Amino acid sequence: MAHPVRLALLNALRDRERGVGDLADAIGVPQPLVSQHLAVLRNQGLLRNRRNGSEVYYSIAYPKMIQACDLLREVLFEHLRAQEQLLASNTD
Repeated sequence: MAHPVRLALLNALRDRERGVGDLADAIGVPQPLVSQHLAVLRNQGLLRNRRNGSEVYYSIAYPKMIQACDLLREVLFEHLRAQEQLLASNTD
């Protein structure tokens, strides 16, 4: 799940269901690569999909997962800020 394309896909799906082509445009990655990563996330049970004609639409299977990702990102940023402050105080 930590792959940058997968994280970008999860972020792009945070508010609504989207088609594969729309996702590819939204994150700026070729559609075949998007499809590969969507398949990984779907196989892990993290995404739901539905078909409408030839288009496949994806959505987040567990909305709390987005909250967890947001919390983890917040913790990582706090950690980075603390490291920056530590480095700054050591150079003074």
